[in-house]
Amino acid sequence: MDNIKIVDAHHHLWDLNNKDTKYSWLMVTEGEAFFGDYAAIRKSYLLEDYFEDAKNQNIIKSVHVQAEHDDDKPVNETAWLQNLANTHSSKLPNAIVAFADFSKNNVAEILDAHQEYKNTRGIRQILSYNKDEPKYSHATEDFMKNSSWVENFKNIRNRNLSFDIQIYKHQMQDAVDLATKYNDVLFILNHTGEPCYQSKEYIQSWEENMKKLAKCENIVAKISGLGMFDPQWTINSTR
Repeated sequence: MDNIKIVDAHHHLWDLNNKDTKYSWLMVTEGEAFFGDYAAIRKSYLLEDYFEDAKNQNIIKSVHVQAEHDDDKPVNETAWLQNLANTHSSKLPNAIVAFADFSKNNVAEILDAHQEYKNTRGIRQILSYNKDEPKYSHATEDFMKNSSWVENFKNIRNRNLSFDIQIYKHQMQDAVDLATKYNDVLFILNHTGEPCYQSKEYIQSWEENMKKLAKCENIVAKISGLGMFDPQWTINSTR
């Protein structure tokens, strides 16, 4: 087991010295950031750093998921990542999950541009929305309740692209509806549906909604992120 081959299905890289990329969320220094204080990670994180952190693992391939790069120029991130894959001896990242905003009229053009880069395999637009606690809202609105957004989602079809879907448990029925409507698209649930509270009632509701997703043959899940909302997490708290 010590030398098991691993395909890392979800990781991020960023170069804060690259003039063509920017990560505004990482620069937040005042107020409450989404996941707390980012000071420790407010620096470039490149493949050399990744391999240092993973030096005890046998990483053979990886999937880079968009890291909330500039929403107005999302293809810049894909271009940078493809260049890394083309020039680094590891050939990582082997797959790129890029960003596109399905609320925009030019989304088809953005998808076309991403697919100019051969490692593009999927798209992620974070949909996590919590109207009761705005600090936990990554999205500006509950997009799956927006008929225009849902209609625009058709642009992902016939491209052989998956969709990384990042949502909370109260959004899971809408995700089922979306996946049912677009049953020819593979949906990949990020971070196990982001269980952001630890109460017994919340976890029970999260489990019930996860079962709804499990009934959809075109939805799969990444088991990750179980401690993202709990800075004091322990092994027992994630069980």
